[in-house]
Amino acid sequence: MRKLPSTVQQHGNACRILLVCGGVLGTFLCLACPRGFLQTNILLQISRSYCHNIKACGINNRTRMDPPKSESFCSDSLLRHQMEAGGHFPSGGNWKGAHFQPSACTFHPPRFLSGYFARCAREAGLTSIVTFGDSQGNRYFTALLGYFQSMAAGCRRIRVEKMENGGNRPGREYFSRGNMSWYAVFTVTSRGCRSCVSQQWSCCLDRASNDCVILEHIAMAHMWDQSLAVKNSSPLKSHLDFQSFQEFVVRFYLPSIEPPPQLLLIFPPLNHDKKKSAAALSEDFRKMKKVLLSRPFASKVYVTSGTRECDEKKARGYKNVTYDGLSATDKIHSLGSVIYKVMQGAFLDRDSGLLGFIDMLDMSSTRCTWNTDGIHFKPHWYRAVVSYIMQLYCRERRQCSNFVKCRYETRQGQYRVALGNIKPYFYENYKDRAGAKTLKL
Repeated sequence: MRKLPSTVQQHGNACRILLVCGGVLGTFLCLACPRGFLQTNILLQISRSYCHNIKACGINNRTRMDPPKSESFCSDSLLRHQMEAGGHFPSGGNWKGAHFQPSACTFHPPRFLSGYFARCAREAGLTSIVTFGDSQGNRYFTALLGYFQSMAAGCRRIRVEKMENGGNRPGREYFSRGNMSWYAVFTVTSRGCRSCVSQQWSCCLDRASNDCVILEHIAMAHMWDQSLAVKNSSPLKSHLDFQSFQEFVVRFYLPSIEPPPQLLLIFPPLNHDKKKSAAALSEDFRKMKKVLLSRPFASKVYVTSGTRECDEKKARGYKNVTYDGLSATDKIHSLGSVIYKVMQGAFLDRDSGLLGFIDMLDMSSTRCTWNTDGIHFKPHWYRAVVSYIMQLYCRERRQCSNFVKCRYETRQGQYRVALGNIKPYFYENYKDRAGAKTLKL
């Protein structure tokens, strides 16, 4: 029979973890906590939640946060390898409660990760995250916000978009950001989604410092649309030269934020775009890919596929509707293939900074019990997806913080970021964006 560790040994293990990973706080907890059975178990729980990866701290003891030895952590390089081998978004896996385990790798369970993300944000100097999407994308943003709201200092809302024309057109005031010359020349048309609203929040990691992360959601009901444009008669037309709302956001709006976002999460609005033909959506993504590859700021970009729809949960008039002869789910599946085919070159190019994610239609195929109205899911779906994407990002950053140089650059090579040992702010030495520049941190 296996001999269980004594209370003293368990206390010692917890202290070793906290002393290495926890800094001053870990030292205080270790010294202040008595060696009784109850106190030691509490200390073990704290140490397991605080240190997400014992091996990264130089300790061999396993904790609840470690994956089984037979599996590997999911990473950008592993997903990229799967995409290259399979020719599609990675698929396969199963759910264990509210936690999804892909076939080829493993993620940490979502419920343990608020402290992990806080630490990741500090180490990577993460100061801004932007999500794109429709009402689904807004729910992913809400899940992301929820992780940061659970941190010590919480979050406060900075701005929310005031839709025009009774809540159907983009808010010029929001996207002009106080620039009255922009506001005066903008024209707006229907966005096609009354519940798609942009918003911006500030989330501070603790009360003792100014380490804050700006979270923003950019609402869009289509992957490429002209819901915001510049008046043809405006003298600014030549300066604000863009062909769609999405191009305006990437080329003009986001670079006006200081510092620009280091992480973009794009959730394609396929529940709206399923009405388009495959050829039309393919063209939209070709345009969007070109814009993303030439973005005038250094960032990591994750692009997902769509989720399944559950006809049995829809209102009577929306059940069993077909699109080009396909059910809603089959059409979204076919559009996912279109997205991957267009984006494949960028996904497999490590220097592009763009990467796909796990096939979310496959991932959601058995989750109709979580579906609320045929399209949207219960909150734990969104929390799981967001936590897995953030784990990919944070794992890449931790590799960088271990003195492994990671380089992301646009295809044109104009804006480069060489990351060695991560310093407090990603754009600490950020200067004029004009011309080619390497940002040395």
